[in-house]
Amino acid sequence: MIRKIILGIVFCMMSLPVFASPVNAADFPNPCTDYKIDTNGDGRFDANDDCPVSDAAPIEDDVRTGINIFLTLVGVLSVTMIIWGAVHITSSGGNPDRVKFGRNTVMFSILGLLLALLAAFIVNVMVDVANHL
Repeated sequence: MIRKIILGIVFCMMSLPVFASPVNAADFPNPCTDYKIDTNGDGRFDANDDCPVSDAAPIEDDVRTGINIFLTLVGVLSVTMIIWGAVHITSSGGNPDRVKFGRNTVMFSILGLLLALLAAFIVNVMVDVANHL
């Protein structure tokens, strides 16, 4: 019974991204064509005005997006494993092996979460340092 409840919770948490609404790039205004920007200072908005917004995103945006996705997945997995370990501890019925298994599950899931946060911090610092060179 408890396994079915936990599997239901895990399934619900993993199915949340399915319900997220997709974002279409055409929904956002193009600053070069939708807004008139006089970049060369001649008082006219014409084809000679260069677009001040670059279409290419820097690599740091991709790295930070990857880190955010990674941390989200690690966070969901860590919370799931903490719940799983807590269920083992509370349903142990005095069995020391199940209590030890539950305690180790909780401890190592917290340790894994802390290591993932430390790794993300180190990568963010390295991206910032590389950005200022």
